[in-house]
Amino acid sequence: MNIRQAMLLPHKQVRRLNPFAFGRDNDSHPLRSESNKNISYNSSNDPLVQKESLEIVSNVEASPWRIPPSCVWNESSEEIPRGWNQLLTYYVQDPASVMVAENLQVQPGEKVLDLCAAPGGKSLVLAQALFSSPNPLSELILNEPSPDRRERLKKVVQQYLSTDVRPQVWVRGKDGMKWGLEVKNHFDAILVDAPCSGEGHLIQNEKELKVWKIQRTQSLAQKQYALLCSAWMSLKPEGRLMYSTCALSPLENDGVIEKFLNKKSGVRLGQIPYRLEKVETTKYGQIYLPDQCGFGPMYLCLLIKSP
Repeated sequence: MNIRQAMLLPHKQVRRLNPFAFGRDNDSHPLRSESNKNISYNSSNDPLVQKESLEIVSNVEASPWRIPPSCVWNESSEEIPRGWNQLLTYYVQDPASVMVAENLQVQPGEKVLDLCAAPGGKSLVLAQALFSSPNPLSELILNEPSPDRRERLKKVVQQYLSTDVRPQVWVRGKDGMKWGLEVKNHFDAILVDAPCSGEGHLIQNEKELKVWKIQRTQSLAQKQYALLCSAWMSLKPEGRLMYSTCALSPLENDGVIEKFLNKKSGVRLGQIPYRLEKVETTKYGQIYLPDQCGFGPMYLCLLIKSP
């Protein structure tokens, strides 16, 4: 099967468990229990629970996961049940999206920015790591310039995050390309899930596909580079930045990273410690492709800012 055929097929998705829907002091909380009545959960495989060291991993020897932690395959379209405080118990998303956020290795007490946050699936993964234990220093900024998408993002925050952590979460609507001019050297970790060609949607829309031109990808690559530069200015020394897209085009993936590495000093590639089976290695990062794994496409590259 070629990649075009694969992208026209329904993609596999997962249900990621929402620990906030069970209450911190509840005995059925998934971080204390092997399972609940709705979702099977194995905490021994979850890096949010088992991390002994939160340093960036330099040598990855662990076997790839079959499925992201805290997830099961989504095999039905049933209504999502509600748990503690009427919070939704799981979020349905692409497995590769989970891996993008997991590999930023967020920990309690950090200041974290999701620069292009909507619709919010990756934001939830970041929040679950950041607020896995109470810490007054934890800070999560979710930025989305589009008013419509920002309203959807706010709804996700309300439906999935408990009221005790929401005061440490802020939703903003700034132009991401200007963010670094206003906030410098502030964040420990930043996710730039950049707007992209999104060939997975494009290939299923004949009208858009007919008018597609290479200039669209080139223009997006310029915007992606600007977002990356802006985020970099906001990142603390020794901070971590995850760049990702759902694009196939190398211009929007390794091409953006190569340009950044050539023009910026004090940048080094970070090792991506967690991966799923059938991920492909690129020159600078990794990519999940639907003809190989049944989900994606999703490109990710981790950058570290030198002291």
